[in-house]
Amino acid sequence: MLVSAALYAENSESLAERRALGIELMQARRLLATISNNVNQIARHANAGDEFPEDAAAAVAAARRVADRMYELVEELGR
Repeated sequence: MLVSAALYAENSESLAERRALGIELMQARRLLATISNNVNQIARHANAGDEFPEDAAAAVAAARRVADRMYELVEELGR
């Protein structure tokens, strides 16, 4: 953070934006971990021979949306 502060001291708005992106990225990571855990539980349930849960597709779609957003955030941070 000190290096970032030194590099962006002239433009505090840019530093604030980068911090906000970093915070959002960490939040998205935690959300993706939670969703991934749910997907694993759904897979375990399906592999146990029970019916395939109806919410499986929604859970996978949610994971994709969060992963896509994380990719966008990394791209923005790389600029």
